[in-house]
Amino acid sequence: PGPAKLLLAIPIGLSFDFFAYLGKYRKVSLYLAEAGMQLVNVPIAIGLFVWLGLPGTDQLIKLLPLAVILFIVEYAIGGFIGLKIYNRLKDKRVIMQLTG
Repeated sequence: PGPAKLLLAIPIGLSFDFFAYLGKYRKVSLYLAEAGMQLVNVPIAIGLFVWLGLPGTDQLIKLLPLAVILFIVEYAIGGFIGLKIYNRLKDKRVIMQLTG
């Protein structure tokens, strides 16, 4: 449901900002912030699933360590690919207008 997404999105966004701030928003710190964000994302998501009483959550809890590792790797790769795409497009007029 919509309001439950806020309970997930706010701590995830704040954790990303926290880790990026610690790295002074350098490119490398963005990768680390993505990974750090997942350390918060998975446990909060599972906690939300438990709170909402979703079926199958008990089986998901057993996979928590694997899920954290997989999400960290997945998001680090996604962040790397996204940064590569951005670096190719950053000099385009549309991107320059969007970023100010």
